[in-house]
Amino acid sequence: MDHSTDGVINLIHLADSPGTSGHSVSVRVLGRSQPGILTGHDLLDGEIAITTESVTSTFPVTLLPGDLEDWEDALATLKSGRSATWLTSRRTPSMKFKAERERRSWGVRT
Repeated sequence: MDHSTDGVINLIHLADSPGTSGHSVSVRVLGRSQPGILTGHDLLDGEIAITTESVTSTFPVTLLPGDLEDWEDALATLKSGRSATWLTSRRTPSMKFKAERERRSWGVRT
């Protein structure tokens, strides 16, 4: 996880190698939806950001505490060399991570 100076947490940031097409996909946590409620009981405001040569787009998402637990499970699956899916509740776009062992890289489909 990458913490920025404005309090945004880059939960996921996948990008092409420098000097290539410059495509990237990020999931950023922008902050708590309802500060004041006990931590872990409120919702998190977030966004999925997609950047290409010609388009930069963001899609707002609301993350639940369970979504972060599911992300931990997805990371464990990826660590074992298997593909994983995250955000499958149908209230947000889902993300599929395909392991490509030969190239030691990851493909993402949203």
